[in-house]
Amino acid sequence: MKKIYSIICFLFILYLPVNAQSVDQIISKYVKARGGYQKLFSVHSQRLTGTILFSPNEAGPFSITMERPFKMREEMIIQGKKIIRVLNGNSGWIVNPFSGKNETQALPVSIVENMRGASDIDGPLVDYQTKGNIVRLIGKDTVNGKIAYKLRVIQGKNIISYIYIDRASGLEVKWEGEIGDKGKKHMMQSIFSNYRKVDGVMYACKIVSSTPGTNAQQIIIIKKVEVNPKLNEKIFSKPELEEKPTPKKINSTKQK
Repeated sequence: MKKIYSIICFLFILYLPVNAQSVDQIISKYVKARGGYQKLFSVHSQRLTGTILFSPNEAGPFSITMERPFKMREEMIIQGKKIIRVLNGNSGWIVNPFSGKNETQALPVSIVENMRGASDIDGPLVDYQTKGNIVRLIGKDTVNGKIAYKLRVIQGKNIISYIYIDRASGLEVKWEGEIGDKGKKHMMQSIFSNYRKVDGVMYACKIVSSTPGTNAQQIIIIKKVEVNPKLNEKIFSKPELEEKPTPKKINSTKQK
C-alpha cells in the first residue's frame, strides 16, 4: 500500500512541471504573437478611441487611456451625457450622470481591484510570475469555431478569470470573469477580434462583451490606437464635474 501511495505521489509531482511547461509554451507563443517582450515593454502609455454600442440606437464615442503603473481613464458619451471612470493606483472615481447623483463618487474596492487588473498594459499573462499571478492550463475549448487553450488566471486578491488563447494564432480570443460590487457579482465574457498591428504590437479592435444568460451586450470598435502619446497627468486625478454654461439673461425692457 505504501509503495502504491509513493508511486501516485511521484506521478503527481511528475505531472506538475509538464503542465507548467505547457502553460509557458502557450504564453511564449502568445507574447510572440502580440509583438514580443521588447515591443510590449516599450509601451509606457496608450490611448484607444472609437465607438461603444449598447444597441443600434444607443451608441457613442469611447476612449480609454492607460499609463504605467495602474493608471487608467475611460470616457464615453451616451445620450449626450459623459461617463468618466478613473483609476490611479489604489484609488478610483466615477462620474455617472445616469446614477442620479451630480457628483464625483469613489469607486468600490472591488471595482478598483478589477480596474487595476485591466490597467495592466501587458496583460496578466506577460511576465506573470514576476507579477505574482498564478496561471494554470484548464484544457481546450472552442471559440468562434476554432480551438483555443483555456487558462485559469489568479491575480491580486484572489481575482479569478479565464483567458482563451487561439491555438493557431496565439492571440487572446476570449476572456471570462466576475465583475460587480456590494456583494452583487456576475459573470461577464468578452470576445476579441479584428486584430491590428500598431508600432509592432497587436491590438484587438473589436471587443464584444456580454453577460451569459441575459440579453445585455456591449460592442467596442477601436478606430485609433496611439502608442506612447504625451499625456497630462491631471487626467488620472479625481475628475471634476463639468460646469454647464450659464444661460445669458435676456433684457426684456422695452425701449422707449
